[in-house]
Amino acid sequence: MKKLLQNNLFLSLLSGLLLLLSWTELSIGWIMLFSFVPILQILHNQLKSKSQLAGIYLFLYSLLSFFIWNASSTWWIMYASLPGCLATILIPSFLMAFVIYFVYLTFKQSGKRIGYLAFVCFWIAYEYLLIHSQLSWPWSILGYVFENNTSLIQWYEFTGTFGGSVWILCVNLLLFEIIQLFQNSSTKTKIRGKEIQANFARTAFISSKTTFMSFVPSSVTRMPFSS
Repeated sequence: MKKLLQNNLFLSLLSGLLLLLSWTELSIGWIMLFSFVPILQILHNQLKSKSQLAGIYLFLYSLLSFFIWNASSTWWIMYASLPGCLATILIPSFLMAFVIYFVYLTFKQSGKRIGYLAFVCFWIAYEYLLIHSQLSWPWSILGYVFENNTSLIQWYEFTGTFGGSVWILCVNLLLFEIIQLFQNSSTKTKIRGKEIQANFARTAFISSKTTFMSFVPSSVTRMPFSS
């Protein structure tokens, strides 16, 4: 297990595969809740590396993951425009990889807490840029991944899709921390940390499901045809 967690190429391909699967029409968008964990593990590995090129390697591994994701989700644009297809694959992939690289720099300068905050803030800033710039390409906004699981995201009416993106990123961070607890801490700390942190994701699921089940659509008033 430890060898796999140290194999950055394996982790990069695994993350790309998970991102790919979460964006299919199989109603398994919940996979996105841990799709970033392998990338976070690569980040962790490169932070411990003594190589001066650690940040560059992190950028390349992240780029591979995001290229797999974007290529698998937007390849069909080639039927309309090959240059447009390449642009919608390469530009988001590079921007996403730069986000991870800037998170790495923040970790190096300010430590883990600020680094985790930067991970969420930088990604949301990227999504905002993607929507409101001339690129105007919302296809890869994380919050949209639950479009086939509407019972899980009833709370979007209060937070919007950006709230969903923040939730996804935070759950990935929590799951990554659980893995670190199991690797580094005592058994009691592992179990306690797992219970506390898992409740965060469970609460959002339950509250959303409750809202969905209590929703009663208003009756439809039929307008009479005019003669």
